[in-house]
Amino acid sequence: MAVIHGRNLKVSIGSTLIGWAKSCTVTKNCDMIEVAPTADGTARQYIAGRTDWQIEVSGLMTNMATIMSVGSSVTLAYTDGSTSYGGSAIVKQAKHTGTVGNLAQQSCVFQGTGSLH
Repeated sequence: MAVIHGRNLKVSIGSTLIGWAKSCTVTKNCDMIEVAPTADGTARQYIAGRTDWQIEVSGLMTNMATIMSVGSSVTLAYTDGSTSYGGSAIVKQAKHTGTVGNLAQQSCVFQGTGSLH
């Protein structure tokens, strides 16, 4: 499996590029549904349920006011160098920090809506 660099994530609203990430964490989840067989006694058994995903990014954003709009819809795209992935998401959390003498940093959590393709 190839390493996914944060620099390969771009955030856009429609076709307008908002910014590039310095770091990126992609999390995919699957709900586990417990099934209760009567023949197995005390051992639990599960089947896979619905899936979801989220992406956490940090970096320098080119349009802070737009990306700071928690609840707004965005389109995310990233690549591992050979394959591109993307999907629609909602800004779940956004914050920016800065220190004297340094550039302001932006971090956001995007909750995916629909599939990550």
